[in-house]
Amino acid sequence: MPQLKVKSTNQVLDHIDTLGRWDQKYVQISSGKFEGSITEIEVEGLNIFREKMNMSVQQMTSPPPDTFAVSVSLNQCKLEYLDWRKSLQNGQGLMNFKSKYHLLTNLSSDLLVLDICQNKLNERAEKLGFIDLPKKNLGIHLTQDCIETALQLLKGDDLDEQFYSQASRQILDEILLSLNAPIEPNKINYWKSDRKKIVNDACYGALESGVSSMNLESLCQFSNVGVRILQLAFKEVLGISPLKWLKIAKLNQVRKQLLTSNDLKITDIALDHDFNHFGRFSAEYKQLFLEYPSQTARGLAKSLK
Repeated sequence: MPQLKVKSTNQVLDHIDTLGRWDQKYVQISSGKFEGSITEIEVEGLNIFREKMNMSVQQMTSPPPDTFAVSVSLNQCKLEYLDWRKSLQNGQGLMNFKSKYHLLTNLSSDLLVLDICQNKLNERAEKLGFIDLPKKNLGIHLTQDCIETALQLLKGDDLDEQFYSQASRQILDEILLSLNAPIEPNKINYWKSDRKKIVNDACYGALESGVSSMNLESLCQFSNVGVRILQLAFKEVLGISPLKWLKIAKLNQVRKQLLTSNDLKITDIALDHDFNHFGRFSAEYKQLFLEYPSQTARGLAKSLK
């Protein structure tokens, strides 16, 4: 019988670890104490999870190896896709494990995600008479019945094994059938799409290379644009300047180190991330995470005792 897993998190780092199968990079953008939850169940090669977060978080993610996935915003105004899914009416698109996906959650986001083992999807497709599955990005539209069925599996009700099996097949069938249904794209603003690509390339490049040593010139190199265009793109897409994003990303990385290493001094970590004025660094850290770096470090030390 499938087992329901429920976990509450109070750190972005713990939240990422909960979904360890996914390749993820998260940056907390808004100020405040992070709170999140993951409710997850796996049924016959279909993994369903519901992700909630109370902060604005920039996400760069890729599904697990050999899987397809689709995400559904359960409160549409709380999520902005920063990739090709933005051009779809409902924002739903079939993701594959070979690509990176970008989105920005607003406060109180609520996201339903289905990821499907490629072999399982191929097997079901063959039974339904589909010869080839798509090899590229495709729009998808899950019916409300399909979404409600997935949510039913996450409620933890005492369901029999037959229900799980039928529900799994229904969801797989919906996904396969919707891949062949025409999806009307919104009118695409190509200049705005280009700006999203600029931001995605700059942010992902910085995080992948190690944000501690990054500067404005680095972001320009990753996005292949000049400073003026970079400024415009960041302001329009994320609402902040590239330098502000760099500072936030570095503060997130400092917090990650404080939460995972008990051996390093706070001042050394700060200096490694180009924070040369410790008083200002401490104040900026508190503004973003509502606690001082020393409080974060003490929390780790206490948990290790």
